[in-house]
Amino acid sequence: RNLFPGTRGIPASPRTTSAYGARPGGYPYRPPARYRRARGLFKAMGSKAWVFPEYNTGLVHLSRGDHGRARPVLEAAMAAFHDQGNRPALANAHLAMAMVSAHEERWILWDHHLVEGRDLLADTRFADEETAQLAATAAALAGRLGQPERAREVRALARRLWGTRGRTAEAEALDRRLAGHRPR
Repeated sequence: RNLFPGTRGIPASPRTTSAYGARPGGYPYRPPARYRRARGLFKAMGSKAWVFPEYNTGLVHLSRGDHGRARPVLEAAMAAFHDQGNRPALANAHLAMAMVSAHEERWILWDHHLVEGRDLLADTRFADEETAQLAATAAALAGRLGQPERAREVRALARRLWGTRGRTAEAEALDRRLAGHRPR
């Protein structure tokens, strides 16, 4: 009987393993080995959902500051999301790739990924908490790396996403941060 570690004896299936979605910005992650196992189970079942544990592995690397390992994993996930037509996931992946680009100080790529992600989110009208948190984390990273205008731009995106989700406390906190970064 194949079990996905951490599910307390529940057999692995797309339904039980999909709960281990992307959780950027301080949420608990499953170790990459568990994501590799989930990816293998999805592939063995012939499911296109294999890309989600793969993408989450990239997010784990990114959260650990290992952007060199994150980049190829996230790029592969982006290609799969594109091929599958999963535009909301592709938008999320663009935000993650913006963070990789920031770590590499490749600001033109940051701009590209931010525009692509923002446009996909606007076109699909998709907003979830993980994407809002990823945008807020990207804003904090850009701010720490001395890019206040880029931080302000992605913070505004995070604010819109939080507002769409009805998360007023998070949106108001971002409003306060935005007010502090307006050019004088």
